[in-house]
Amino acid sequence: MFTETTKELVRVIELDFDRTSRFIDSLVGMSATIRGLLVSAWIALITLAFEMSHWTLAAASFGVVVVFGLLDVYHSWLYDQALEHATELEGISGCYYNALARGSDDPDAQKDLEVKLRVDRFGTYRNLRKFRFGWKELATTLSTAQPKIFFQVLYPTLLAASIAATTILAVNSTTQNCYSVEVTATPASGAGRHNLEIILSSATISPEQQFLVCAGEDH
Repeated sequence: MFTETTKELVRVIELDFDRTSRFIDSLVGMSATIRGLLVSAWIALITLAFEMSHWTLAAASFGVVVVFGLLDVYHSWLYDQALEHATELEGISGCYYNALARGSDDPDAQKDLEVKLRVDRFGTYRNLRKFRFGWKELATTLSTAQPKIFFQVLYPTLLAASIAATTILAVNSTTQNCYSVEVTATPASGAGRHNLEIILSSATISPEQQFLVCAGEDH
């Protein structure tokens, strides 16, 4: 029923499908690893930021989300293309099945199979398009990235939380070393008077008046 060439091409399709399936499995595993490392690194940075009251660490967590997010987007882009190629190979296998099942009752089924075998582009990597990084390409990839819950929920949530943590710590860092001081009396002489004059060099503050003194961080 089928020529030896057709049978050999079908075996090549099966080999290509097997390689593509393993490539897809590796991408799924890599994406899971990326997301796991992201969450661990983000939690560690945010925890350390609040423990040390450093807004820079919280800001660094924003950068970590962006970097891991771009890696995840790239692997999702590869996954979409590999899945598209695997779907095409399944279509050819479906034509082969139809030709076997219908036999001589449907001669067009064998012709359809032979046409698809001839136009098929063998190889997983040969079917990968060149990756172009740009805002338009990034937006297109994000709109089709799978699973959507990670790209539409997880990453935006982590980014928003990083911004909020950075803002809170930055605001707190400007006031945590400030103290309310009440002038009860002006020292007549000595170091106390000298220090008070430095504090009051740009303002006139009388005794019994309160004012705010802020000291810079010593670390």
